[in-house]
Amino acid sequence: PFIRPPFPSLVMDRCPINGLCAQSFLRTCFRIGEMYQAGSKCAAQKLDAIIELFARVNFSSREPGTSKQHFQFMDLWHDRAPYPNGILSSYRTSGLAESESRIFLSRDDKKMARVLGRLKRDIKNASWVLHIINIRPTDWEEIRWTKRIITG
Repeated sequence: PFIRPPFPSLVMDRCPINGLCAQSFLRTCFRIGEMYQAGSKCAAQKLDAIIELFARVNFSSREPGTSKQHFQFMDLWHDRAPYPNGILSSYRTSGLAESESRIFLSRDDKKMARVLGRLKRDIKNASWVLHIINIRPTDWEEIRWTKRIITG
């Protein structure tokens, strides 16, 4: 494991880059604890944060009769709790999304994943759920590459 630098300041309003504003931004997290910390802080401030999480998939299953796929994640570096849940609402959006998410259905090993999603409070279960926009397999090379970008 490594210590990541603090997240950068938000972009000011009227950003010259189309689609980028102070209300929507990316938070890259390499640890489950980082995801909870960043996601809950953004939720408390009512900010729209996209979480990019690098984690292992502990378990995954598809809901019969729907296009939903459920996930349970675990930290890259240890097997201890917490094990956050995630849901991909429609794995049928494209053939690529279907094939990349299907990989995690096998119970062979804990595959590493790069996940993009929004962390939202599940009031019914008093927990957080990662609403997945995209999920795909990753490897240590991509993790090292992303770390280099973030840490400079």
